[in-house]
Amino acid sequence: MERIDSFTRILSRQLELNRALLEVSIEKTDAIKSDDAKRLSSMLIDEQDMVKEMISLEKERGAVAAAIGKDAGVKTVDDILSIVRGSSEQKAKEIEGIAAELRQVLKELEEKNSMNNSLLQFTIDYIDLNVNLMTSSKEPANYGRSSTANPVQRSMFDSKY
Repeated sequence: MERIDSFTRILSRQLELNRALLEVSIEKTDAIKSDDAKRLSSMLIDEQDMVKEMISLEKERGAVAAAIGKDAGVKTVDDILSIVRGSSEQKAKEIEGIAAELRQVLKELEEKNSMNNSLLQFTIDYIDLNVNLMTSSKEPANYGRSSTANPVQRSMFDSKY
């Protein structure tokens, strides 16, 4: 029962971390929209620390699940849940509730991260367009006066439209 309590504790902590990551992701959207690079940078550092802890928890959860499975001769989390049901229906419901909420938070986090990725890509494309417009030559290389009379000045960057 101690391993099952440990498994439940780890799942709960993973849920807390994913909720925190979701909050950071929401704040990142606001920072991206307001062009606040310093705030975004700070959030990325915080997010990186949370992800490191999440990786550690996932390894720990895998080890505990393997130990539970080894003792009972099972290999999957669903089998572990059936073992828990056999000893404590209340603990099984607790684990199911945490798992369901964790799946929901992960889905929301995935959607928010996808939106942030799109916003960042849009911003990068916008910056790229502006850089290209600012560094492009005044006249296209194929048109205008002959190159001997007035040589076309080339920009220091390749233009992409």
